[in-house]
Amino acid sequence: LRFFVSTFREYARFILDAPPQQDTRSAMEMLRLFDREGFIGASNHLQSDCHGFLNTLLQSQMFERFLEERNFQPDRPEIRFFDESILQKLNRSVQVRAKHATPFLDDVENEIREIFTCQPPSPYGLKANS
Repeated sequence: LRFFVSTFREYARFILDAPPQQDTRSAMEMLRLFDREGFIGASNHLQSDCHGFLNTLLQSQMFERFLEERNFQPDRPEIRFFDESILQKLNRSVQVRAKHATPFLDDVENEIREIFTCQPPSPYGLKANS
């Protein structure tokens, strides 16, 4: 997660507006929803020898699927988790003056409140070690 949060921390600025038809979208059309060259050019937080890898990653099916979900189902928990993880990282920066809210990450509704300790296994019916 830390790698992707650090690498893609500025990705949202480079997502282009999506046309409403999502059913007939090809892979090339999905990649046009993202300004790949602009993103790589603005990735000055990465070393320049990483740009080749980043370019390959941006052309992958994994990134295409991420763009689909990000554009057409932005409220999915995994998308909100990723976006708010980026905001949380940016909030830790001393250069950021206005902190961004992260309500999804701060939600404690599903927090584990008790610990269940399992009983040790029963030796009943097992052969004794001799």
